[in-house]
Amino acid sequence: RRRSGETLQPSSIRSKDLASLDVRVTSGGKVHDFVSTTLEALPRGEVRLSAVGAAVSKAVTVAEITKRRLAGLHQCTRI
Repeated sequence: RRRSGETLQPSSIRSKDLASLDVRVTSGGKVHDFVSTTLEALPRGEVRLSAVGAAVSKAVTVAEITKRRLAGLHQCTRI
């Protein structure tokens, strides 16, 4: 679990360039941690959530909570 002041967890984030971050949502992780990671990464640029299988519903939950916390957030959905 990440404590305040720590940096993003490298195991759940993959970066292709500085303007875009990929957050890999897993079925074993906690929604709160993924939301915190996403909110922490958004000011740096675009964030893409990705998940497979049972984690897809958790990724949708993370996206919905993130949208509610940030007004005016734009979402592009691609399957």
